[in-house]
Amino acid sequence: MKSSKFVTLLGLVGMTFGMASCGGNTSSAAATSSAGETSTQTSTQTSTETSSQAATKTEIVVGSPSAQKTWVETQVKAWLTAQGLDSKYTVTMYELGEGDVNSKVTDWTAGPDIYAYASDQTLGLVGKGALAKVPTAYATEMKTALGNEAMVAAQIGTSYYGYPYAGDNGYFLYYNKSVFTDTSKLEKLTDVVDVCTAANLKLSYKLADTFFSTGVMFSFGARYDVALSADSKSIEAISADFNSEKGVKAIKAMKDIINNTGIDTTTDGQKAPTVANGLGACVDGGWNASNYKEALGDDYGCCKLPSVTVGTETVNLGSFLGYKLYGVNPSRTGTTTEKLSDLHKLANYLISKDVQEKRFDDLTIVPTNAEVKALSKVQETPHVKALADQSAFAVAQTIVPGHVWDTATNPYALLLENTDATDEEIQAMATSYNTAVCTL
Repeated sequence: MKSSKFVTLLGLVGMTFGMASCGGNTSSAAATSSAGETSTQTSTQTSTETSSQAATKTEIVVGSPSAQKTWVETQVKAWLTAQGLDSKYTVTMYELGEGDVNSKVTDWTAGPDIYAYASDQTLGLVGKGALAKVPTAYATEMKTALGNEAMVAAQIGTSYYGYPYAGDNGYFLYYNKSVFTDTSKLEKLTDVVDVCTAANLKLSYKLADTFFSTGVMFSFGARYDVALSADSKSIEAISADFNSEKGVKAIKAMKDIINNTGIDTTTDGQKAPTVANGLGACVDGGWNASNYKEALGDDYGCCKLPSVTVGTETVNLGSFLGYKLYGVNPSRTGTTTEKLSDLHKLANYLISKDVQEKRFDDLTIVPTNAEVKALSKVQETPHVKALADQSAFAVAQTIVPGHVWDTATNPYALLLENTDATDEEIQAMATSYNTAVCTL
């Protein structure tokens, strides 16, 4: 989700000191004066020491999405204490969504020291000097602990710039078990809609958001390919085949979805699939799993996206699958400072096995650590299984061409204006979209 709001991080720490007064007994003025003098000296000395100690502490500003902010703060403070660094650093939390870091932080010299971000943001952040290279020792450790799939999300060229902590930046189908008593009806999109309609409910599929409508464009095999510059800091060229029959079929499938009165494709319709919300099923991401579980209780169900048919070809609906990572910002900290080294240690700790397991236990966030992912409590979690099943039909959300996120050039917007589009008009839409995606 994109935002037009911009945030500049200002100084966030202030200190307030209180003054204490001492009273005396008039019958012992000398003693009182002496005691008051001693007390004042002690108070002044204590205040000076406190001020001196506070002044020597260095601030660590941590950017985190709101839902995780308190949890992350607890982990950071616990690590500082365990490392004996709590006397060296103070922690300030900064609310920042993973998908908003490129747009909301306008000055990285005043941005967060360490922050969470979505994998498609990596290239832009590297170009802005907002991501420090991961030290070789940590990169080697991560390759073993996380595996190549997660590491690709952190890689630009031959270097690694982030610490992958979540593998849930993808979407699938949430459904109400009390409505879908026959799970075989979850395989085809038309069956999903029919079951919802029979219960006077709808399916929510937020195609108005390009994160979801672009996924549809992948369904029949159309793709983009990005070529980087020699220094791997910018995109040199983009090629794509959305103007082929693959893209045309995807747009025809999207047209059928938009014209189906049993499907709500607006941004406002995406809610937990409850009767109160008027939904029997909803396409949404792993980040909402805990909210939907709470809303549905025993009726909570998850599975991969259903299939669609265009002509004689039936395919599973496509999607994006990305990662969320922690990045260390050298523009604020400096490239050779002791603080930068400590920040890398902290980032590495936040993706450690124990922390990933605790994050899953507390927040149900899908881990990247291979050992944690293999735990039965993780494998048996419905949304984890749904993501794994959908991953076979998902495109990795790593380096994404910027115009992919443009709503105006997305076929969804064009189809809303022309719901009866002919084959020729759909081909024109495919050609126009392909041109937009390939434009630097």
